[in-house]
Amino acid sequence: MVNKRLIRKVTAVLATLALFVSVTACTAAENEPSKSGSPDSSSTQSVSSQSEGSQEQNQEPVHITIWHHESPAHRIAAWDALCEKFTENNPGYSASAEFVLWADAMPKLLSAAAAGTMPEIHQAADAQWSTALVAGTLLPINDIVEEIDEKQHFAPSSLTSFTVDGKIYGVPVSSATLHMVYRPSMLEEAGFDEFPETWSEFEEFLKAATKDTDGDGVVDQWGLGLDLGRDTLGGDQLLTFLAQKGLDAYNENGDPIINDPKALEVISWFTDIVSKYCPPNVTSWMPADQDMALTSGTCASILTLSPQFPVFFEMGSRDVAAAPVPHPDDQTREDTPTLLTNHALNVTLAAESPEKYEAVRKFLNFALEPENVWLLSVAQEPGFFSPPTKTGVELVESGYYNEEYFPITNFDFSEGSADRELFDSHFKVCAGYYWEGWGPHNKYGPVNLAANEINGAFVLNDMLAKILVDKQTVQEAADWAQDKMTKMTEETRAQLNK
Repeated sequence: MVNKRLIRKVTAVLATLALFVSVTACTAAENEPSKSGSPDSSSTQSVSSQSEGSQEQNQEPVHITIWHHESPAHRIAAWDALCEKFTENNPGYSASAEFVLWADAMPKLLSAAAAGTMPEIHQAADAQWSTALVAGTLLPINDIVEEIDEKQHFAPSSLTSFTVDGKIYGVPVSSATLHMVYRPSMLEEAGFDEFPETWSEFEEFLKAATKDTDGDGVVDQWGLGLDLGRDTLGGDQLLTFLAQKGLDAYNENGDPIINDPKALEVISWFTDIVSKYCPPNVTSWMPADQDMALTSGTCASILTLSPQFPVFFEMGSRDVAAAPVPHPDDQTREDTPTLLTNHALNVTLAAESPEKYEAVRKFLNFALEPENVWLLSVAQEPGFFSPPTKTGVELVESGYYNEEYFPITNFDFSEGSADRELFDSHFKVCAGYYWEGWGPHNKYGPVNLAANEINGAFVLNDMLAKILVDKQTVQEAADWAQDKMTKMTEETRAQLNK
């Protein structure tokens, strides 16, 4: 019987849910995948229902279903391969993966919760998963995480993203890093041997790289390209610079503090460099726009998530490199975290029974073995996802790769090749950051469970547009954002108390 209290909570959350599409999911077009290797939901539910309570009688394997949201064919293949490997290596247990669009992830999960048809495991991003927690659909899995951590050694930042009140609700499987990507040739033309390390050096570079190249009196080359349209990356770009000052959009209690005086200083600096050194229409840009601006030479650098890096390989460009985000002048590289997008596997109430929970425990332990987590990180997009564990990072650094699932075709991975050196340098930036960064709105962990809806409503993006387009003062725009974020926070807290 479906829990009536759960139904009430799920129904209320569904009524107020703002659809959230993570920038991570948008790195590739969400085309409908082929149906091969992905069982339909009816067959999966049939296997699951048969296995429950009947293993002793007919020795049917205990079956678990994983919902993931990775639409490209190579990502689906990697998930299917992992499930097949698990089934082959664990007699008495089986697993299958089912693709669900990122945009449909939360609505479908909550609908399945109300119907009693949830998968046992559900993929989620750190800026998105709290919706499922608010609805009461997830199990804490401290015992499983601690067991895996003892063997594989999670990056602390990955666990923080999925911990609430000491309870861990996700097993991290990958991370994406916000960092700089630039054109080395344009860096050299601007008079720099290396990418700037400090904010003041960064401004000098942006000024030198922003110019009228054809002498017609109009700037046609810009130092920086940013995605400040109504896409979550734009808000994260601002949060990256806030993080470097030790600031977040929320305090340790989860209260919005975007109009804090210290935050206002960073917002003022950020909007100033945007107005001087970015194309004037960046407030309407999406991720593809800044990618194209870099490859076309319109912009000398961009601030982006690591998933975008392979795009330049596929476009045939090799005049590209990655670097850490410049840090404040009075701080060091070690003192300045960046933002991360962490992916994890949540365990739902469908795994409450001892048999199902044991199957989930076995699967998650298996998935985090170095060569298997490689399928859920590097194979998803080279340089995009980094493994969340020390053992996983060490495997990549050792030169391991599985050619069958490596999705970049025009890439020479042989040792000593220029492509390999470029990959290694990019991975070093991403993996190095991973151990010291935090997730969006996540300095203190997910202390504000409305962050998903606030992100999905593009509050920070709209705040920046009010400053850059509407010419509001920083104070006015930040006060507007503060009010909106506070209202959404209070609504979520009221929902939790029902």
